Amino acid sequence: MESRYIDGATVPEFDAEITALLAKEFPEVPEEDLPPFAGIPEYFAGIENHQGEVYRILELEDLHDVVTLTQGLHPLGLRDQLDGRSSTSAGLDCRFAPTAET
Repeated sequence: MESRYIDGATVPEFDAEITALLAKEFPEVPEEDLPPFAGIPEYFAGIENHQGEVYRILELEDLHDVVTLTQGLHPLGLRDQLDGRSSTSAGLDCRFAPTAET
């Protein structure tokens, strides 16, 4: 799993919780311990700030990573705005947005 920030986008206060979640659920693995073809992203997830703009992109390797991310972000008050769609939006497979309580 790779993560990158979008230049110029406002990073919200809840980002520290997302960073902690990612460190817990997707720990760094030494390159020599990775299986062949590991690290090739199949899914792209965007995280929105309170202004509705994507400020962070996550590159996920497989559907298991998508499920793990979705289950981890739900308690933080982030919901996938593309859930139930059969196509991507702006190159994103998932787009997590904060709810009113976030």
